[in-house]
Amino acid sequence: MLATIAKNVSLSFASATSFEFASTGPLSLAGAPPAVYLGVLVGWFASAAMLFLWMLRRHREQTRGEYETRVVDLEATFRATEENLRTDARAAVNWNAQARALKGDLAQLAKERDELRKVHPKYHRLTFNIGVIGRRGTGKTGLCLRLTDPLFHDLNTTQTSPRGVIYEHPVVTSVNKQTATRTEHYFKFVEWGGEYMIEAQNDLLRLCDPGRSQEGEGATARVGVQALILVVDLTAPEEIGDKQKGAPLQINETRIREQIDQHFDQASLKFIINSTLKTYLQTVVVFINKVDVLLGSPKEQEEEARRRYNDLLVNVSRVYPHVHVIVGSVSTDAGLLKLYSHLVERILPEEVKRQRPLGRGQDLDICGGEQDGAASASDPAASSASNTPRLTTEHSFSNQDAVN
Repeated sequence: MLATIAKNVSLSFASATSFEFASTGPLSLAGAPPAVYLGVLVGWFASAAMLFLWMLRRHREQTRGEYETRVVDLEATFRATEENLRTDARAAVNWNAQARALKGDLAQLAKERDELRKVHPKYHRLTFNIGVIGRRGTGKTGLCLRLTDPLFHDLNTTQTSPRGVIYEHPVVTSVNKQTATRTEHYFKFVEWGGEYMIEAQNDLLRLCDPGRSQEGEGATARVGVQALILVVDLTAPEEIGDKQKGAPLQINETRIREQIDQHFDQASLKFIINSTLKTYLQTVVVFINKVDVLLGSPKEQEEEARRRYNDLLVNVSRVYPHVHVIVGSVSTDAGLLKLYSHLVERILPEEVKRQRPLGRGQDLDICGGEQDGAASASDPAASSASNTPRLTTEHSFSNQDAVN
C-alpha cells in the first residue's frame, strides 16, 4: 500500500514540474517572479503530502477492520473448539463409566467361565498309532479285541480281518489345571495280516508322512507309528490244522519255521521296520501267542517259547536293537496285562505318567484341588504311591540274550 502511495506522489510531482510555464492564458506564469514559482511548488508538495496522509489513514483503517474481523473469527473458532472439548470431556467420562462397567462384566464372565470349566472342562483327544502284524490265524484280531473291548470274550466268533482294520481304546485322561483341559489319550491299533506285507508297509509309511493333516477340532493324531507288535503263535488254529475240532492243540514246528523263515525273515523285517518307521518307533514287541499249548509252569512255558522263536528274536534285534518279548495267550489273557502296561510305559509322554490319572475316588475338581492337597498333607506316602504309575514291564531282548 505504501508503494502505491509513493507512486501517486511521484506522478503528481512530475506533473507539476512539467507544467508549461510558457503557455498562454489566464493561468500562465510566464514572466512571474521566482516567489510565485516557489509558492506553486510548495502548494504541490503540500497537496501531495495531504494526499499521502489521507491514503495512509485509509490504509490503516482498512487494516484495523481486517484485524478486528480476524480477531472475531478467531474468538468464534476458539469458543467452538472449547465447546467441542467440553463435549468430548463429557463423552470421555461416559466412556470411562462404560469401560468400568464392561470390565466388571468381563470379570463376572471370567468367573462364570471358570465355574463352567470345573463342570465341563475343555476336551482334547490325543491318538497314538500301534501297528499289529502277523500271519493269518496267529490271534491278531483276538489280541486287539481283548485290548480294546472289555466285553469281548468269545474268540470263536472272530473272523479273518481285511488289511488295515482299526481298533481304538482310551488309555488315560490327564488334566492340566492351568488351562482347564482334559486330554484323553487313545491307542489306535491297526491290524495287517502277514499276507498283506506290502500293503502294511505302504499304510505305515502314510502314517509317517508329516505332510498329512494330523490336526482336527479337539483332536490330535501323532505322526508316525509309536509301537509295532509282531504276533506269532506256537500252533495252527483249529480250522487250519489237521486235527479234529475240539481236539487239544499241540505245537506245530512247521508253522513256527514258516513264520520265522517266510513271514518274518530278515528281508521282510528290514522291509517293514525301515529307516522312516524307526524315526517314530518307541518300541517293538514280539508277542508269542498260544503259550497254553506248552506244559510246565509259566516260567518254563516262557523259556520254551523263547527257545523255539530264538531265531526270530535274533533277526528282529538286528533290525531294531531293543526288542520286547512277551509270551502269553489271548484265549487265557496271559501276558495281555504285561503287553498293555509296556505300551503305556513306552508310548505315553513322561508328564502324563508323572501325574496321577483320573480314576475312582479321585477329586474331579480340576480347578480346585483342595481335597488332593489335604490328602497329600495327611498321608505323604500314600500320595507318593498314587502318583507313581503301577506298570509292569518285561526285560528287552537283544543279541546278547540270544547268545546266552
